[in-house]
Amino acid sequence: MDSTVHRFMTLAQWEMLKAFIQRETGIIVPDQKRMFLEHECEQRAQLLGFETFSSYFESVQESPGREFQELVHLVAINETYFFREPLQFIALRDHLLPEVVRRNPNRPLRIWSAGTSTGEEAYSIAMIVQDVRQRQGEFEVEIIGTDIDQEALKHAKIARYGKNAFRSDAVLNANGLEWTPYFESDGDMFTLNPQIRDMVRFEYLNLTHDTYPNLDFSNFDFIFCRNVTLYFDRLTLKAVHQRFVASLKPEGYLFLASAETPHHNWGELRLKEVGSVFVYQKTETASIELPPSTPEPVPLLLDRYPAPLSLPEPTQPVMPLKTIKPPSLEAATIYFQKKEYARALHILDQTLTRYPDFSPAYILKANILINQEQFDEAEQVCRLLQGREAWNRNAYFLLGLLNFYRENFGLAKADLSKAIYLKPDFGLAHYYLGQVYERLAQPALAHREYRNALKNLEEGVLPGFSIESLRLICQKKISTIQT
Repeated sequence: MDSTVHRFMTLAQWEMLKAFIQRETGIIVPDQKRMFLEHECEQRAQLLGFETFSSYFESVQESPGREFQELVHLVAINETYFFREPLQFIALRDHLLPEVVRRNPNRPLRIWSAGTSTGEEAYSIAMIVQDVRQRQGEFEVEIIGTDIDQEALKHAKIARYGKNAFRSDAVLNANGLEWTPYFESDGDMFTLNPQIRDMVRFEYLNLTHDTYPNLDFSNFDFIFCRNVTLYFDRLTLKAVHQRFVASLKPEGYLFLASAETPHHNWGELRLKEVGSVFVYQKTETASIELPPSTPEPVPLLLDRYPAPLSLPEPTQPVMPLKTIKPPSLEAATIYFQKKEYARALHILDQTLTRYPDFSPAYILKANILINQEQFDEAEQVCRLLQGREAWNRNAYFLLGLLNFYRENFGLAKADLSKAIYLKPDFGLAHYYLGQVYERLAQPALAHREYRNALKNLEEGVLPGFSIESLRLICQKKISTIQT
């Protein structure tokens, strides 16, 4: 470890920096970023002529302009690309946008991309609007993209992107949607044409501190805020959510990432299925409406599974894991549920140092890392557990989950199937396998998995999953999927 970095910033100063970032931006900075941020802060301090972290940090606090923005750019997660989660954009094009246009033919529509980063999401929305205009006729629309990272917004306004910004071609092509007509290529770079670029207005906005709704940020027909609040603590998340509700027009829609949707039901919006995705809608009652009665139990259809799956043979005899529960795991679970991830991970690392064979600590740690989209680190934790217990069903489930979020559906299918082989009534694994089969355009298999999930979903299997919302989704899927 670089000793220069640690002379520059003490542990107490690191905790102070994390608290400042969380207070000012809502972002929870994991301890894994400590070395990186210490190094970057030291480089900025040297450039500005500060000899100590204390003097540098005072400048950040006293002048929340340039130096604050430099810090924001370091901690902001700007991982994005055009038409990320393409099925949501297909639902917007084929269902929601035409519906709202028909309902409001004489007024401009308003769409907000909150946490827009470098603009890919906002411009994807603009391309969808243009597509609907070609089908349905002209209508007025105002699209606003906001972010806390000024550097990202500068990039968004330039609207010039590399190949990594385009990753969803297979799904888009299958649904008759193309991005290529809207760009001019120059080698490996692509420049958005002015017609689409000029449809979007970009502005700075801090979701946790700035005042909204206001005259400019209100009465939205659609709000997109995807993969942004993953890094907020629970109190901040709820406050931002309530502001979104107030900023929506009646009957307006809130799009969250599919990974966030089942976990973000605060009872103020109605969960609605549109096409093959779920969105939240603002209504008078503003609550999730469960069906009046629970469907009859559905038997597991294990006879339709293929021959037993091959599982890895342990390289050494598998020792039974300790069943004594360290007292610190309950505290880590509470911190996880409160989205205080750094504290939870600190406790779990201490627990695993003392109890290296305690599998629940590995599972909770991997779950937290997946929630933070640290998929490589989560995979490493799962592999460590498999090295100690090759047959752990939760390890296979979490590997399937992180591969689902990576959009590597082949690996996700294999891992989730192994989890189910080890525990046939694993409701969460059935649910996500249903999601995988939908992405693979295999509706009959997806229908089967949602039925199995509905039969077997239970509270308390893994922390962080809203079983009530998942049951509702399963019921909707079972009633609408054409097999």
